[in-house]
Amino acid sequence: MRSLGRLPRIAAAALAATAAWAQTPANEPGSCRGLPLEGRAIRKVELGTPYDLLHLGFVRKLTERQLAEIKTILGPRYSDAKADAAIAHLEGDPLAPPASFGPPISGSVVRLRSSGCEVVDGTPSVDLEFYFIPARIPTFAGFSLESREKETTDGAVAAGVAPRRAWFSPSGGYSASTQFFGGLSAGMERPWRGVQSLNLEANASGRMQTVLASAAGSYEAKRPWLQRAEFQAGYEYRNEPALDAARMQAAGGFAEYRAASAPLGGGGTVLRYGFAGQAGLRQGTGFAAGGGGVAPNTRLGSLTGFAGVTRRDARQALAVSYAGQAARTGRGGAVDYTRHFLDAAHSWWAFRNHHPIEIDTRFSLGQFANLCRRPGCGAPAAERFFAGNLEQNLLRSDAWMIRRQPLIRSLPFNSYGGAALLRQGGEGFRALNLTAGFGVWRKTLIPEDLLRQKDFMQRIDILPETATRLLASAYANEDKEFDKDPGVIAARGLLANVRQELNAIRPAWDALASSVGALRTEEYESCTADQFDVLPLDLDDVEEGKKRITLLGNRTSTMALTIVCLQAFSTGPGDPLGASAARLRAAREEIERAVEKTAVFQRARAQADRDMAIGKNTVRTLFHEANLISVSPVFAFDAAVVRPATGPAWRYGVGGGGRVTVLSTVRLTLGYAVNVRRQPGEGRGALFFELTILDLFGR
Repeated sequence: MRSLGRLPRIAAAALAATAAWAQTPANEPGSCRGLPLEGRAIRKVELGTPYDLLHLGFVRKLTERQLAEIKTILGPRYSDAKADAAIAHLEGDPLAPPASFGPPISGSVVRLRSSGCEVVDGTPSVDLEFYFIPARIPTFAGFSLESREKETTDGAVAAGVAPRRAWFSPSGGYSASTQFFGGLSAGMERPWRGVQSLNLEANASGRMQTVLASAAGSYEAKRPWLQRAEFQAGYEYRNEPALDAARMQAAGGFAEYRAASAPLGGGGTVLRYGFAGQAGLRQGTGFAAGGGGVAPNTRLGSLTGFAGVTRRDARQALAVSYAGQAARTGRGGAVDYTRHFLDAAHSWWAFRNHHPIEIDTRFSLGQFANLCRRPGCGAPAAERFFAGNLEQNLLRSDAWMIRRQPLIRSLPFNSYGGAALLRQGGEGFRALNLTAGFGVWRKTLIPEDLLRQKDFMQRIDILPETATRLLASAYANEDKEFDKDPGVIAARGLLANVRQELNAIRPAWDALASSVGALRTEEYESCTADQFDVLPLDLDDVEEGKKRITLLGNRTSTMALTIVCLQAFSTGPGDPLGASAARLRAAREEIERAVEKTAVFQRARAQADRDMAIGKNTVRTLFHEANLISVSPVFAFDAAVVRPATGPAWRYGVGGGGRVTVLSTVRLTLGYAVNVRRQPGEGRGALFFELTILDLFGR
């Protein structure tokens, strides 16, 4: 069994938890249980990831490249040292803050399983299988309510292994008024003078066509009120059915800016804000003539401002947004009308053994104000309110949803526009939607044999805490007041005891050189050169003020790894090596505690907690929630009113269906909602259907 003591990185804890079961069971043919692996001929090497079943091109290329590289590292015969090197290569760089002392922080978990321990043609042989779980803590993601869907359906992106230099994502849906429609979302990275990507979204059927072509970019800042900003500009076209046989067309250019603050107060609360402008043409056919407040075919220009707050906790997410819009058609005054939108959404979820239970509620409101009602003046039909069973966003981004039309899944798209006799669309709406899904079957993203290991999951759960400590140490190191803190001065007083202990145990360590067996010689020599010879130099640097004391106190320091080496070669807690390891561990922990109590570290820890709040959600999602495929029945309830109204003001829809999610590839929802307050000329209900394919051809 390979040694784990020399792995100063995020995967070491997980590997330690899996070491006892990483070989095939002893009762299987070719079992390696209890057999020495050192020196065996390597017959076969395999490399797997959680994403292999998705058959994605970039995953295949990634594994092929890495497999070739680790074969070169391993060579023809097995050794613990080369296996360590292969795992270290897969894991990438050790977990440490980057030069900028901020996220992202990356780490990976690698499982090595040995099997096929047989004698072939007189030569002992072994087969090796590496299972590679890449995990990346993103710089800015995971806080908003909208981000949760992507986290749970696009695990490759959540894990940081899905580069998106180009993408093509087919999509589709159905409504009785649009019929079946299909489309795509495609794009490519195209850095040019601030523009980072070119994007195209299009959907079409015989009764509906939509196109959105845009250039987009983003940037990040270190300001509390501005951590990330995005801008998008382009052209939009919509040709949609409305009511029985009417049609609405909208075409023109737009520009949109969206920004978000850093997490507030160390939690998951983020402020979002932005503005947008558009100019173009609006046309409508088949609507009732006349009536104040309705403009026929007209030009339109508008300015929109929007703001909101979103909060993400362990089991729920909340988003509340407001948008105000001022529009001009050129047929009235400086402003022909204003529109106001309020959108509040809440999601609650839980996972019982990776079976999702999800309850989503949303309230949305839209209202015209200051509407010009002179003849020929007012709002075009394409800007008025119509309810139906397709969701429509005021913004041009799936990262922030503010509904511009009420959703009621029991009625076809745009089929309910308030007062039936007016046939002009509404001037205000209210809508309440509830969707509940309960997972009944799933296949987890992370292999279940890993998830069933209690110690493994416990160690995985501490990874964000380890990263937070390292980041806090990095922030503290940058503080000019660090070395002046009384707690740091007191901690430096412990260094003399550390040096004395190291000098006392060094003869016993050197004496091991003549008695270490051949199988552990390389490990011993590595401990000597990388830890015992380096630790005195680190002590010198700290005592001379060249390095901060956190170089010794953190849990991946040379001092911590020296302790691991002493334990690895100790015969028990009573021998000199074991006793020395215990004393050094006590000294390291005392240094760590002294540093963490300082005012400087407390400030740094608060900042690290804020920055790592995203990463904690990401790690939890990947290991506790993400599924490769899941099946859930769905319950839906809608209530909406579009005013002015005739007949029953509030309309209701009740229904259900099913949802199948294939991670990172297909999400399919199909259901039927009953039209509870059915009116003359309306159907008994409506089918709602959505098909989204994610990153099918991602590279």
